[in-house]
Amino acid sequence: MAAPASATSEAAALDPRTRRRSLTAIIACISIYGIVLGLTSPLLSLLLEARGIERTIIGLNAATPALAMLVIAPLGPAIFARTGFRFAMLLCLLVEGGVLLLFPLFTELWAWFGLRFLLGASGALLFIAAETWINQIALEATRGRVVAIYVTAISAGLALGPLIIQLFGIDGWMPFLVGGGVVAAALLPLAATGDAAPELGGRASFGVLGFIAGAPTLAAAVLLFGFVMMSQLNLLPVYGVRHGLDTGTAAMMLMAVTLGNIALQGPIGWACDRFARQRMLLLCGLAVLAGSLLLPVAMGAGLWFWLLLFAWGGFGFGLYTVAMTILGERYRGGDLVTANAAFSVLWGISQLVGPPMSGWAMDLWDPEGLPATFALASFAFVLVWFARSIGPWRRPEA
Repeated sequence: MAAPASATSEAAALDPRTRRRSLTAIIACISIYGIVLGLTSPLLSLLLEARGIERTIIGLNAATPALAMLVIAPLGPAIFARTGFRFAMLLCLLVEGGVLLLFPLFTELWAWFGLRFLLGASGALLFIAAETWINQIALEATRGRVVAIYVTAISAGLALGPLIIQLFGIDGWMPFLVGGGVVAAALLPLAATGDAAPELGGRASFGVLGFIAGAPTLAAAVLLFGFVMMSQLNLLPVYGVRHGLDTGTAAMMLMAVTLGNIALQGPIGWACDRFARQRMLLLCGLAVLAGSLLLPVAMGAGLWFWLLLFAWGGFGFGLYTVAMTILGERYRGGDLVTANAAFSVLWGISQLVGPPMSGWAMDLWDPEGLPATFALASFAFVLVWFARSIGPWRRPEA
């Protein structure tokens, strides 16, 4: 489906300098959030594992930000209507940095549930604002590549998070201080955007549930992406440790996954601008399914193991690149904000279900329950895609 003419002309009329300034700010913010997510998810899980906490509890703690997303994301459009995108993003970054510095002070398990809730709430608003902003200023001819740059920035941040663990370990203040420092770096480019943030636009013509009902394939893609990504971030290092890897090497499994994210989003975005985007969704889903089935076999296979993680991560993140590109193609203004809020709700649902279910599966089938849950989730997505594309419920969504 082609983008609405008003959307295309609105983006084309934007001053190139304003477009570059906005892109710089968005990419900086989302890179920093990626670092925070890539650092805290494995760091907190490894710290809890070292304390002897059950893996099901680790998964529940990892799912706490998802609960925050479910609470705050539906309120996003109303919040942005009052504050604007820029002010809300600045406030969220301040919350992210402050909360990071509280983890070493409050080591009780109940406190970590509360702190991770705050991280999830601020992160949800950051994502909704940033993704609406970038899709508002993207030109249709290059939308896939622009979105790929954005998603690559998230991936780069996620890759740097485990690297901080590798460099500074998991004990003491240092990993949290480094995380807080990089959050502060994102404030400057965002503050320099001035009034460059787009207007919210009119009221949306649908709600979150209406979006899910109207675009089930997109909804299923985001659910799969969130399920796999958050389970990987929180439990893939634990999976490696259970296979006999040391803590540093287990954390580097995430590095291999996120390096694949970084390297493959550009080609996936390029393909989105040239080929059918719905078919690109299927390709990514099938790749996630194949990687999940091959992971237990590839453990200990040397270079092949790391290459599998590389491709698995890249195509897994590609689900979000393609889905977000389709979203920007179809929706504008208030509809786009609400659609992005729906994405955050769906991501929150997948996070809420994914890590606890994966941790529970690992307790039942130690440790192969993790890739087994990924395989089942990706197979379910493939079924939804075929049902909407060639089955009795066929209806083009984009």
